[in-house]
Amino acid sequence: MSFTAPAILSHGQHSMNLKLHHMQVSEMILSLSSQIEDFSEKDNFELEFSTAYKLGDAEECSFMIVFDLRLKVHDTHYLVVKYNAIFLTDTPITIDFQNSPFPKVNAPAIAFPFLRSFIATVLLNAGFEPILLPSINFQAMYNKTVQEKK
Repeated sequence: MSFTAPAILSHGQHSMNLKLHHMQVSEMILSLSSQIEDFSEKDNFELEFSTAYKLGDAEECSFMIVFDLRLKVHDTHYLVVKYNAIFLTDTPITIDFQNSPFPKVNAPAIAFPFLRSFIATVLLNAGFEPILLPSINFQAMYNKTVQEKK
């Protein structure tokens, strides 16, 4: 199944049409808290993300946001999920695009609601009370990273 969410990126002198093409779970582990070393010391919610590109293909028109989620589930379980959001573009991805805020701010913000929905549905179907992940301010995260590099 494919979900799409078109977006237009004004970048430099041209516009780029983007589409959230597909989401995919590449890893999911639900463990009992007793199986997790130092469970009590872990944060209730951890989220990291990165952007992945195919190297060496000058005509590549896709990129991927990789979310790495770690979540305590009602102090009885620990959930680890790697969730990929694949975006398609109508023009090849350039170094300028890769260095722009879009793949670090806008793309994760477009994909994150799908991850939130997935987690709530999985937990509900697994017999847990659903957990709604908090909203994430990807712009603030990006601004902090930029400030730290200065």
